[in-house]
Amino acid sequence: MSGRRDDERSDAGEYLRVRCEPENLSLSVRDLGEGRRTCILLHGFGEGSYVWDAFISDIASAARLIAIDFRGHGDSSWDPQARYTVLRHVMDVLQVIETLRLDRCVLVGHSLGGAVALRVAARRPQVLESVMVIDYGPRLNPAGAERVRLDFRDSLRNWGSVDEYARWLQERRPFADAAILSRMAQRSLCLDPRGGWRLKADPALCSDAVWTGFESAEAWEMLKLISVPVTVVRGMGSAVLSANVLGQMMRVLPDGRAVTVANAGHAVMSDNPREFTQVLRSFLSV
Repeated sequence: MSGRRDDERSDAGEYLRVRCEPENLSLSVRDLGEGRRTCILLHGFGEGSYVWDAFISDIASAARLIAIDFRGHGDSSWDPQARYTVLRHVMDVLQVIETLRLDRCVLVGHSLGGAVALRVAARRPQVLESVMVIDYGPRLNPAGAERVRLDFRDSLRNWGSVDEYARWLQERRPFADAAILSRMAQRSLCLDPRGGWRLKADPALCSDAVWTGFESAEAWEMLKLISVPVTVVRGMGSAVLSANVLGQMMRVLPDGRAVTVANAGHAVMSDNPREFTQVLRSFLSV
């Protein structure tokens, strides 16, 4: 595994470009904050590292934060061959860890990022201290998971303005503050050459193959092998991760802890950033 980093500084931290070989894809990585620990942030399906913006400045004093855009998401390269499986993302995260020479990291992943985080923990526990998984489990609510896919497919339209997309987000995320979703909309979109705006994410993420590995019997067996502490955070109103599956995860994980965040659905961090920030601060202080 080999890679290269290119750096660009801004007021919001240092933006790195980590190149993955032999595919020569470029991953966008945001590096900011300071503290005793290094915390890697992994976003959910179809989104980007901007999902952490509602609280990231409040956490920057507690840890060095490494926020990754998965391939095909955010400001990272699109893969011409649409290689967007969970395993590919796992290999990319390991590439970032190796290229930036990170060690004893705390891994925090939401949804797709949670699926990736658990698999990184199973493969390379020696580079991690602990893992936080946000609203993901080896078995998802079928209706909730399908809604995520349908919403992503619907979002791949041409938007007349950023405000139009922000209103669309507000209809689907009733818990979230409108100002948070407005900022998220600004970071989610880029100018469309045909006019208007489009989502930064690759439309090829709609492929059924992308969802391979999200759920499987092997995933439950994998949980038994994870030797580092795992905290699983669920939004109380989540339509994706059920309370029953969360309980099963606690019985399977060797060192697991469950946390439920009130007034939040699947998008826990943007739905209730204040309570989630408290949970994450507590997690980082252990």
